[in-house]
Amino acid sequence: MMAAPRVRALVETSKSVAEIRVLVQLAPDLVVPWRWDLPYLLWAAWGTERTARWLTDQFHKHDGELSRLVGAEAVCQALRRALEVHHRFFRVAWLASL
Repeated sequence: MMAAPRVRALVETSKSVAEIRVLVQLAPDLVVPWRWDLPYLLWAAWGTERTARWLTDQFHKHDGELSRLVGAEAVCQALRRALEVHHRFFRVAWLASL
């Protein structure tokens, strides 16, 4: 097992929803994936911070043991960064989808 699990998140565009993916790397050859479809309208209404917190809560509800192992703040930071990057670089397409 690695010293500390790594958490990565990414956002992919899929019509009217953002596909949120969280990858928890527990070992070099062991990655646990998690996926959530998030409507863009909800994200637009809530903003990035609230959306990241809500997704973190959903991750914890889905797999509390894994959430405690990696830490809620690590999950939230990864989600926040992914949401910010997606919003910054795909804003025009994102707004056109609304």
